[in-house]
Amino acid sequence: MKRAHFVALLGLIALGAAASCDDETETDDTDTITTSVVVDPELFLGALECGALEGGPRSYLATVLRLPNEDDTVTEPEIVGQSGRVSCAVPLAFTNVETGERYAATIEVFDTPAGEPAGAPQWTTSCALDGDGAAEARTLQQVTIRGCDALTGPSGGETALLIDATAAAGALGCADDEGVLGDITITPTGPEDTTLPEVTRACGQGPMRYAGDFVEPGVTYTFRLEASDSALEQRWATTCEATAIEGFGVQASCGLMTSLGAAVFPIAELVEEATETCGESLTRARVALVAGPETLSPTLVGCDDDATIDGLPAGSYLGSLELLDGADVVAAFSCSGTVEPAASTPLVCVVED
Repeated sequence: MKRAHFVALLGLIALGAAASCDDETETDDTDTITTSVVVDPELFLGALECGALEGGPRSYLATVLRLPNEDDTVTEPEIVGQSGRVSCAVPLAFTNVETGERYAATIEVFDTPAGEPAGAPQWTTSCALDGDGAAEARTLQQVTIRGCDALTGPSGGETALLIDATAAAGALGCADDEGVLGDITITPTGPEDTTLPEVTRACGQGPMRYAGDFVEPGVTYTFRLEASDSALEQRWATTCEATAIEGFGVQASCGLMTSLGAAVFPIAELVEEATETCGESLTRARVALVAGPETLSPTLVGCDDDATIDGLPAGSYLGSLELLDGADVVAAFSCSGTVEPAASTPLVCVVED
């Protein structure tokens, strides 16, 4: 095999900046563009994002091949060279290529970081071996090899969901480390028939791992995280979501803990209840929060959709809603509800006599 000449593209070199998915960083010391063909992991990773999955892609190596042309006496691709194993977030530019020749690649992908020992590749794939998407080298240009078959199939690991409640604490921090939060309760909220159990974790523990028969590949799961301070005077919450992938551990996407929520005035429902029509007998609505941890002065809103008031401290609220035809009040309602952190609470409204 010929000795590979390649560059790990981490600078602003044609493809732009790319970030490593592990602790190892490889850089190019020059911004000079040389004649090269590029292998870009984004074109073969498919749905398996680098570094985002337990048991998922962490590193790869690429072998670049020159495809036969009409003047060749051989009919098989010729190996140009092979890279070392690099982070799967890093594109590679192979410089030992000739202008006018067409190039393809074979790829080996590993579930271990580039800086750690690895056995056999977990996945293999190729780009443009049939010529479709091949990169034709051009003088002083970087041309990307396309036509890659995306990675598919499980890693052979366990299908799992990981909920990092400690990361969701954010700047609030953990009580054991001069922060605020103590225990964090993780409550599965969807799908409706989920059998995943509710779990309470101490802030500072590692991610909660749901696995086994409880987790079905392809299903999107939602969670609510709740916590309070040691005096139980202040509450915070957030929500998380993850779609299970067969054979992988998927890290749920979670918002940061917040003490704020939202109140929703159900305008569309009340317009129907009043047997009125927005745009005909109604022109707009007026809403207000008259009592609660925070108030809202009468505010004009549309009459064709619900009105959501965000950024409210948790607690009980009283509100008013009026349906208007110009300046005339067609119907008036009294509304109430309890706002929860990280939740939208539909207010219950009753018509005023």
